[in-house]
Amino acid sequence: MQRLIRLLRNPRFIVGEVGLLVALFFVSTIVPSVGEEGAVPGRPEAGAATSLGRVSDVLGLDHLFTSPVFLILVVLAMASLTVVLKDQLARAWRLQRGASRATGSSGAPYRREELFPGEIPAGVLPAEVRIRGAVGVWGSPLFHLGILLIVVAGILRALFGADAVVDLLAGETLLPRSDPYGRQWPGLLAKPFAFPVAVRLEELHVTRYPSGETRWVEGTLRLGEGPAGALVPIAVNGPVTRAFHTLYLRTIGGAAVLLDVQHGSGSERHAILLREAGRGAEGTARLGDGTLLRVASNGGGIGRIPERVDVRALRSGGLAGVASLGRNEGLSLADGTRAVVAEIVPWAQFSGRRDVATPVVYIGFLFVCLGGLLMMAVVRVESGTATEPVDGGVKLTVWMRPQRFAPLFAQAFEDLWNDRVAALKAARTGASNGPA
Repeated sequence: MQRLIRLLRNPRFIVGEVGLLVALFFVSTIVPSVGEEGAVPGRPEAGAATSLGRVSDVLGLDHLFTSPVFLILVVLAMASLTVVLKDQLARAWRLQRGASRATGSSGAPYRREELFPGEIPAGVLPAEVRIRGAVGVWGSPLFHLGILLIVVAGILRALFGADAVVDLLAGETLLPRSDPYGRQWPGLLAKPFAFPVAVRLEELHVTRYPSGETRWVEGTLRLGEGPAGALVPIAVNGPVTRAFHTLYLRTIGGAAVLLDVQHGSGSERHAILLREAGRGAEGTARLGDGTLLRVASNGGGIGRIPERVDVRALRSGGLAGVASLGRNEGLSLADGTRAVVAEIVPWAQFSGRRDVATPVVYIGFLFVCLGGLLMMAVVRVESGTATEPVDGGVKLTVWMRPQRFAPLFAQAFEDLWNDRVAALKAARTGASNGPA
């Protein structure tokens, strides 16, 4: 056990842990993560898995902060922090208990002795010990306690957190269930993500730069159903949170074509999401009889809603019909099947996150800031004065021991020395002028 503790306390081991965590954070910036375009399986445009993609899936790099690799590193970091924090708390407690007494002048970075002729009466200039900034010894323990809490939050996030993505059409209601989400990344002990209340996308607004690139995306959600429902705004940097569950609006989206298909055996409705492909956008749907409907538009991107779309029907690999359709217009096939464009509405992709560790993270950052403030602004300083009679005179000893930043206290020591010398001379003058 002692060997394990020494290993966890070893500076090289700690630097290695930090280096690996930094490397994982770097990887997270270059590997496509939860909710990025192409992350939802089952879409024709997602493409075939590559060797890099398979490695990413095995290591959990596309959901790094809930992956086993990240969890193992965080557990090791927490163990090292716990050992270091225990040592720092014990040291701070020892110093706090000894706040009324100094450790002596031995080893003090500032120490000066000088012999002054003459004598002074006993007790006129008694030995003196001062300790200022005693609370500063708690700066480092608080700082490391904050880091430990942040690490604990990371473990809670990896175990009980969850991420998900969902494509939501304007006017569509997302029920408080997990199955509507396109893909889920639950923590090791977590349930799949489900927003706790029903969500309906009421409006979606997109502003663009003159170049056509997306500048800002915002919308309106209705939370809850019936009279109790409330309208709340949502934006790319303005998520909606309820009970540790958060919905984020992304800049991925486009137009969705609602197709009503009538055929001899009945009717069916398909919502075909048009995703950016080259200079336009396209999407597909397969009917119950195997017919593949391919819908395309000239423009793509979130917020771009075309007036008309091109619809192609494919059967047995051959073209069965093609038409450019607007709202309430249809494509008729030879067997009587008819596909009618009922509506063209916007859609947007949302990412969901459940994070029970958020309060722990905030408390951890508070302790980090408080500990850092104590470490930088409050320094424990021991200082002392002693006089000792010697043959024909008095030896004056003055010392100062700052806990940190010793070079910054050179002037303070000079001022203390000059003050003690002046006090000694005043005491000698008073003794010489006293009654015979």
